[in-house]
Formats: sequence, C-alpha cells, structure tokens
Amino acid sequence: MSRRPKPPADQRPDRPDDDARLWAELARSVTPLKKDGGRAPAKPASASPAADRAGTTARKAASAEPQPKARLDPPVIGGNRAAETPVTVFSPSAAGLHHGDSPGVDKRTATRFRRGLMPIEATLDLHGYTRESGRSALTSFLETQQASGRRCVLVITGKGLKGESWTPGVLREAVPGWLNAAPLRGIVLSFSFAQPQHGGSGALYVLLKRRRDKA
Repeated sequence: MSRRPKPPADQRPDRPDDDARLWAELARSVTPLKKDGGRAPAKPASASPAADRAGTTARKAASAEPQPKARLDPPVIGGNRAAETPVTVFSPSAAGLHHGDSPGVDKRTATRFRRGLMPIEATLDLHGYTRESGRSALTSFLETQQASGRRCVLVITGKGLKGESWTPGVLREAVPGWLNAAPLRGIVLSFSFAQPQHGGSGALYVLLKRRRDKA
C-alpha cells in the first residue's frame, strides 16, 4: 500500500503561526470602544411626525416674540449719573405782584390807578442810576412817600437801549423785583406800566399802602 503525500507546511491546521494570523485579522475587524467604556449616544427618535411639527411650530413662535430692549442707563459724569435737571429762570415777580395786579384794592380804585387817573403825588427819575444806587434810591423814595401819607407815585425807569435790536434797560427789568422784595413789598399795594403821557413802558405807577393799613 502506498502512502499519501503530506500537505504543504503552510496548509497544516495545527501550526502556531496560523492561530496568530487569525487573531490579528479578528483584531483588525473589531471597532475599539471609547476610553470611558461607553458607546456614542444614539439620536433620540421623535415620538411621531405630528410631535415634530408641533415642536417646530413652538420654536418659530418663541423666536417671533419681541424681546425686551436693553435698558440704557444715563452716562456717568464725575462719578454721578447725569440727570436732566430743568433749568429755572429766576423771575423776581413770579411769586408776587405782576404789572396791573391789585389784590385787596377795590375795583374802581384799581381801574383809575391803571388808567393813570389818580393824581401823581411824587416822581422819581432813575435815569443815570446804577443797579445798586437805583435800588437804594427807590427804597428811600417809597418809604418816605408812604410815611408822608402819599398813595400814588411815578417811578421812571427808562425803556432801554435803542437800535436795531432793542435791549430792555437794567433798571426797567429790576424794579418789579425790588417792589416784590423786602422792605418794599410791605408798603406796595400795586404797580403798573404808566400811560403814554407819563412815560409808557418806561415808567411805573406805584400805589402805596396807607400808613394804617396792615402789611
């Protein structure tokens, strides 16, 4: 009986290098796990197409809502917030007598006074006076006339500078404030621009209280 020929050495199943080769091929076909040992999370599936549409509609509605505007604080100047403070222009007669006001005077007397129908018992001309000397002269004049029992006096202030742009005189603007301030407010009942024959807007009628009148 003849013997069967031996297979080639590389086809023998019991060779150790065949096991190593198979293990290497198996290792290459396996995907390595992440370092933390977990798998990549799978994308969650929507419950239904209707739920997907509802979610999309809600997101669009939220994006369409108006967002609140950012609050802009006022600038900080010198460590304090700048505030819009209204500028108040001082008016000496704002809280007291104005031209033509006659509180406490009967209607007939007030009308005659404004129309220049009351006798003018004394006159003070302030032309040439400065602001300081003019106030002193006016105070002395009115106190003297009131002490003498006189009621209606004329104070000439002048109208102001003439030219292309008229500028009211300093004393013309200041006298009403002086008449509203102490000590003259206690003895003055009324004042008003004079009639043209007595100087018009460049002069004032001043009505004084009687000495027995209370301030």
